[in-house]
Amino acid sequence: MKTSTAKIITAVAVLVGLVLYIGWDIAVAALGAFPATISRMGLAWGYVNTFTPFATGVIIGHVWWPGKLWFKHWARYLVLGGIGVAVLVLDLTVLPNIIPIVPFLAGVPVGHLLWTQAERNLEG
Repeated sequence: MKTSTAKIITAVAVLVGLVLYIGWDIAVAALGAFPATISRMGLAWGYVNTFTPFATGVIIGHVWWPGKLWFKHWARYLVLGGIGVAVLVLDLTVLPNIIPIVPFLAGVPVGHLLWTQAERNLEG
């Protein structure tokens, strides 16, 4: 598959996903089932399981905060996996019911530092 074709497919998939996400949230809220919106359920899951906002932070740090690759791939993935497992273990033991923004904010630099997207070839 050519890179240009893959970019178009990826752009369409992301756009369709965003439209479905926003459309569903609006439709469910407009029908009066506000607790069933994706946003509200995501927040509820964040209070129950801190790994969810942490993983979301890692993805945000990866996608929107590119940087320089600073150590080998295998080591980054090993450290990233170790931090993920540690957060999951802490979540199941000592971290229940903390505000979800805390693990989210912790995940953003982890995604940036350990799952770095190099700042090259970023033309859209």
